[in-house]
Amino acid sequence: MKRAIFTFYNLSLDTDIVRLQTEVVNKFNTTAEFLPLCSQTHGEEVIHPDAVDYGFNQLFVEEKYDTVLLLDVDCIPLNAYALEYTFEQAEKGKLIGNVQRGMHLDNDEHNYVAPSAFCLTRQMYEDFGRMTVKPDHRKADTCGYYTYEAEKRGIDVEMYQPTHFQRRPKNGVWDLGKGRGEWGIGTTYSNHLGVEMFYHLFSAREQIYNVYFYDKCEEILGINRFKGSSRV
Repeated sequence: MKRAIFTFYNLSLDTDIVRLQTEVVNKFNTTAEFLPLCSQTHGEEVIHPDAVDYGFNQLFVEEKYDTVLLLDVDCIPLNAYALEYTFEQAEKGKLIGNVQRGMHLDNDEHNYVAPSAFCLTRQMYEDFGRMTVKPDHRKADTCGYYTYEAEKRGIDVEMYQPTHFQRRPKNGVWDLGKGRGEWGIGTTYSNHLGVEMFYHLFSAREQIYNVYFYDKCEEILGINRFKGSSRV
């Protein structure tokens, strides 16, 4: 299988986020090509769904990758198993990744596989008619229609659930609805076996909480920023 891990960012993003994600992915990745895409733009000059659509078309159609794992740039695997398990399950025909809910949408609190960690095969991409990941902000957010389509076709969907997070967002905690749990800044997601899979900071573009991402990555990488420093 020809596998890729794809992430997107632009020139406005904190460069330490990009560097640390790369280092963590490289620590655990033994099975895929890691392909960060940097858009030479700032802010919202190129919006995220457009970049994902471009990336999927390039990787699946032009370069013929069999399986692609999309990661938000502030999302990291927590171990090598997270990557291998995710790819293997996708290659068994599942749509798989982190769970999310568009809290601003009136869609019966529908949960979907979110773009923070979203894995599918070229076969599914083609079967779904190379469907866009773009949201309509009425029924689905980014990537949301893939979950709707998988559910309609009776395809297995596995969503990693939030098990804990580091702090509440400034406007209040987010929830999956119908008593299904909450997530926030610095969320850890686990699979149905209880294994921790991915960590997602959220809101990296705001550059308010980025130190949580630094700390998590440095913990994984065994980096001590304070080594050799003197304390009074």
